[in-house]
Amino acid sequence: MGAKVTTSFLEEYIFIDGIKELMQETGNFVWEDSVEIPSYTYWTPLLPEIFKKQHGYAITPYLMLLSGNEGYQAGNQGPIHFFSDGDDQGSGFVADYRSTMTGLLMEYLEYLNNWTHETLGLKFSQQVGYNLPVDMLEAIPSVDIPETETLSFSNLIDGFRQFSGPANLAGKNVISIELGADFGQAYYQTWTELLQEAKHAFVAGVNQLVIHGATYSHTYDNTTWPGFTSFYYSFASQHSRHQPAWDVGYKQAMDYLARCQFILQEGVAKVDLVFWDKQTAQDAYPGILYEPTDLQDAGYTYEYLSPENFDVPMAYVKNGVLAPQQQAFKTMILRGNDTLTVAGVKALVKYAKSGFPIILSGGLSSTWASNDEQAILQSEKALKGILHLDNVHQVPYGGLVDIIQKIGIVPRSTTDCNGTWYTRWKETTDGDVYVYVYNDGAFSTGNISFQTTGSPFALNAWTGEETPITEYSVSQGRTTISFSLQSTETRIVKFSASRNSVGNESHVIWSSNSVLGYYVDSGKVWAKAAASDSATSVKLSSGKTVTLDQQGQSQFSLGNWSVVIEQWLPPDNLYDVETVANKKNLSLSVSGSNLSSWKDLGYQNASGVAYYTSSFFWPKKETGATGAYLVIPPVSHGIIISINGNEIPAVDITNPTTDVSTYLVQGDNTVVLTVSSTLHNCLIPIWDQLLTGGAAPMLNYSALEEMGFHPQEYGILGEVQVVPYQLMRII
Repeated sequence: MGAKVTTSFLEEYIFIDGIKELMQETGNFVWEDSVEIPSYTYWTPLLPEIFKKQHGYAITPYLMLLSGNEGYQAGNQGPIHFFSDGDDQGSGFVADYRSTMTGLLMEYLEYLNNWTHETLGLKFSQQVGYNLPVDMLEAIPSVDIPETETLSFSNLIDGFRQFSGPANLAGKNVISIELGADFGQAYYQTWTELLQEAKHAFVAGVNQLVIHGATYSHTYDNTTWPGFTSFYYSFASQHSRHQPAWDVGYKQAMDYLARCQFILQEGVAKVDLVFWDKQTAQDAYPGILYEPTDLQDAGYTYEYLSPENFDVPMAYVKNGVLAPQQQAFKTMILRGNDTLTVAGVKALVKYAKSGFPIILSGGLSSTWASNDEQAILQSEKALKGILHLDNVHQVPYGGLVDIIQKIGIVPRSTTDCNGTWYTRWKETTDGDVYVYVYNDGAFSTGNISFQTTGSPFALNAWTGEETPITEYSVSQGRTTISFSLQSTETRIVKFSASRNSVGNESHVIWSSNSVLGYYVDSGKVWAKAAASDSATSVKLSSGKTVTLDQQGQSQFSLGNWSVVIEQWLPPDNLYDVETVANKKNLSLSVSGSNLSSWKDLGYQNASGVAYYTSSFFWPKKETGATGAYLVIPPVSHGIIISINGNEIPAVDITNPTTDVSTYLVQGDNTVVLTVSSTLHNCLIPIWDQLLTGGAAPMLNYSALEEMGFHPQEYGILGEVQVVPYQLMRII
């Protein structure tokens, strides 16, 4: 009934005067936000009738058990809760009620899904299940494009894993997220923070971003500069021309995200492990369900499935693998505190008898999402009946990684590093493999061993370049590559099935630290060797070792900086929103090489765009240097680099290091670094004057500071270095 009311309203009042045709012409999907409706008891008129048909008894005698602890209302519970005198205190009745509610939600979603196809020829997307007394994981496959969000999921990778598991199992090519609705960060959110949230989603299976907060940026009633700000300045972010990064950072970051989405929507996600996760009523703020880091540290990837997802056609076992055409899970983990279902145990027994490894961690659960005592007894007997199977393993709760390794399950990507690295594996029908690598900690180094022998290529999502990876080793069907990753830095590796790295032409398997990279052209390979006190060595897969006597120019820092801060100020008329900003240049010089924040330079309330200019002398070829890298400290927002008047391709803001050789000339070379900020600092002096739609910001500035939102550090912090190298032919 509710779905029909919605669509009838749209057809009668919205899809008129050409709107329907315009949506069909320009749209991709129809979207519904998360349901945020508190109710002491969620209800629908036909629920008693449907409930009795499903469960064989009436729900009305047990209504008191349902009051005040369901869905969105759970965050504002009433003063009284009721329990029965049964062994489970009535939880079986509540679980049956929630099961019916889940089915009704799925009926609602399926109607909207089909209506969107038939009426508009579009797809349907919804933020499914959380906030309601339903099994979110069961309902997720009901829509074309399920969508999660960073706000309710607290930007937790484990929360996103819970969401993506059912979607991937159901073959959803696109899993979406409402990204970046961060409380208190209006005009405060940096691209570094927003990209980190995207990376958390990417490594957990999400592959489409809908960035929160783009707003109307022109004149609006009773609204001051910098323009209409939704949620009364309480949520990020206002992505518009009033952001200094609009022309310095937005395009580069958006291009990066677009290329990541493109790669992560290719093929099928492959995941090592799956956890059983039955929640009869989804927590409105999904938390971490597996706290230990042992699996992550070893490189195992994992997702979560509700036992109700076992009804999905792809949820079958073949050759000891669950869902071979989708995630191809290698084992399932069922823990002693999990909630069991009758249908789920039936499927689990079938999987076990088909040879799929099952790990029972911490004992057998005694919690059931059902009031059918007879069915529960039969299911308990069936579950105990598989305990003798060789592929069913009973283990204590701790040390999960040890048993998984003991039974021979190896991650597709094995990590060996001194940081916290995540990987996401996608595989195409022609056998190409794409792996997204993300470092969630501080700077770290290490190796990743990939379960493939395709030829490796590096995909630069900031520039769109694809280059062969020259240094790697191959052994026992796996390819190992070394990485050095700055905090929150990512890499994308492609393994081409059309070329197998085993038996290919010679490549590098080890090199000295002074080797910065490689240049490849027509099958020939040169090492980029920096100056070193000792000889530089490169070991090839052929067994040959090449020693390079590199005595070129050492790295040096740029100094004598000329800095112009284009300070963005409010217009003289604070209600003039059409003006992007009142821009005023502030000029200063930095004699040394160490650069400080604008705040430390005395401009605490300055926001805008800064232009850093320095120059250096590039020597003649006789010095041995044939190229150079420019190494810049990480920046929090946007950066554009120009050398001798030529803008170079975009750089990763987490690690702005790039080869600038083709832009250098013999003699003097001028470097200009253009860096943007957020608008936050310049709003501090006028915070108590701001209005949006006639209302002041929800929080005064003192409250923001108490939450940790202090004046931000803008600009380049640290030294900018030039690292010369010499090209040395090795292959």
